[in-house]
Amino acid sequence: MTVKFNKRNLKFLLLTSIVLTLLILLSLDNCERIKNIVNRRKIKDCPLKRQISPLTFMPLRRQIEHERNLWSKLDANNWPPERFFSNVNLTEEDDGEQTVKLINFNKKWPLPLSPVESGGRYILYDCHKQGCGGWGNRLMGILSAYFLAIMTDRSLIIRITKPCSITKFLKPRMVDWYVEEDDFELDTKKSFTLPIPRRLSVGVLKKLIDALMNRKQKIVSYTVAVPAYVMMFAKQKSIRELLLKKGFTEEELSELNYFQIPTKYNVYDILFKLQPELQAKKDEILSAVCKRKLICAHLRTGALENPNSYMVKVVRAKEMIYKFLERQLERREFEHAKVFIASDSKEIETDYKRRFGKKALIVRGSIVHVERWKDKSVDKNTACDGFAKVILDWEILGECNLLVSLPGRTFAATSIMRNIHRKEIYTLSFSADEPFIAPMVSFQRPHLRKLRKEIEGISYINCNLTTKVLDYSTCYR
Repeated sequence: MTVKFNKRNLKFLLLTSIVLTLLILLSLDNCERIKNIVNRRKIKDCPLKRQISPLTFMPLRRQIEHERNLWSKLDANNWPPERFFSNVNLTEEDDGEQTVKLINFNKKWPLPLSPVESGGRYILYDCHKQGCGGWGNRLMGILSAYFLAIMTDRSLIIRITKPCSITKFLKPRMVDWYVEEDDFELDTKKSFTLPIPRRLSVGVLKKLIDALMNRKQKIVSYTVAVPAYVMMFAKQKSIRELLLKKGFTEEELSELNYFQIPTKYNVYDILFKLQPELQAKKDEILSAVCKRKLICAHLRTGALENPNSYMVKVVRAKEMIYKFLERQLERREFEHAKVFIASDSKEIETDYKRRFGKKALIVRGSIVHVERWKDKSVDKNTACDGFAKVILDWEILGECNLLVSLPGRTFAATSIMRNIHRKEIYTLSFSADEPFIAPMVSFQRPHLRKLRKEIEGISYINCNLTTKVLDYSTCYR
């Protein structure tokens, strides 16, 4: 059978083949485009890197020298290098409504002296037998001890043994703060445990400064658990003069408080580095985040010891916080984000895991308060495991792209100090017992103004504390 083709049939076949070819090409192109979109939107967990740093095998002195050299070369907003989001560039940071303003330190930040440089004179931050608060309170105390070491030419050493030695979890980074009890005659030290600044007497403050300035006094022990001391140091006349001599400027000291310190000069990262075992745990937790963003909240309940307390209201407001975080997940930039909630409540931890499912970031470990564990009849091993979890929770809060905190809680406040994003930070508060969430800056600025006014009104703020005998007439100039 012979098929005859006329011109009309040929034109039809040609047009049909062209149309089919175009449809096939378009189909393939669409498939490729869809595939590319899916690949772009699909974010896999990062492979876990278990590389052991060569620094681990160096003597501590060599490790510290290496870290100092590295620190001196890095950009101020890229410190330390192993921070999870440390590649974020904040050099163009503005003072917008959701941004914590940072001080621009023009001079190299001073570090505490080495034992050789200080002539064996130390300030000891001591958390051994006395009460020193939770992890946030301890970090605030260490921060103020750091400034005292700088201004009085002393070395800084740290002893935290409650509920177990801090050296199980942290090691020195750029300052050799490590001390064993047998290294010093610690019983010969002068000890100061200070209250909040407005309750501090001028006599006790004078004794502290005298002890620190006394070259024959080798060890001064210092315990403080409140954040206001950094601002008080920047305002008190004699202490301010000591800081000016160390290279700070009037402008820097006028703004100095625990929120204003730039990330490169965050005292935690200058002093501490996670021990390899804890760093491996953190890496494993954050490998689930990888290129995603991280949205977080801090919900402390205080174990609901007082049924009429503020903490009860926090628990009642948890549904609002969950809904707030769920709304953030609807935003394009957070659609693949992970969710992390740090809490001292097992109930809340279980609740948020159930609520957010696969998006929930999990930090396993015992839940304890590092100061009050004995009151709860918790054994030391469990308390020590809880201490590790507290540090990991705190470290991860410092990586969050968005954070909801509670006002006046030093745990979240100190993590915000080292958070390199610092843009989407919110606070849960209450108006006539009704909860609401607002940008932290709307609470921070009035709080700092109130605190500054309170400190400037303290009776000893203008006293000359560096004279041999306190002249009270200088206090009223």
